[in-house]
Amino acid sequence: MRQRFKELRVSNDASLRLQIAQEWIESYPADTEILLVAHSREAADDLLLRVVQSRGAAFGIKRVTLNFVASRLAQRVLAEASTAPATNLTFTAVVARAIHSLQSKTKLTYFAPVATKPGFPIAVAKT
Repeated sequence: MRQRFKELRVSNDASLRLQIAQEWIESYPADTEILLVAHSREAADDLLLRVVQSRGAAFGIKRVTLNFVASRLAQRVLAEASTAPATNLTFTAVVARAIHSLQSKTKLTYFAPVATKPGFPIAVAKT
């Protein structure tokens, strides 16, 4: 195994950051296991596509988000506490249920005209 030096590269230029990341990944053999953590799965996929277009194949790259890593790290503690991590979809579902409950009791006054619209629970959840 060859010696790797730790290095932190910072740039305001997104294209330069992508180039640096691509070059770093390409410095390893195509079958090396690499954990690629990005702000979204789509961003990780885009970087991997750049690598594949440039050199051909990449077999060992696992693409995840920071939220996924945090969730996996917390999994044992959450299980011991009989809880589970909530996703955006989970939160939206809870909000939709609360809106439905308030509508059933006619407690929504100001938002009553828009409460039945499809995007309303998502908008409330984001707020």
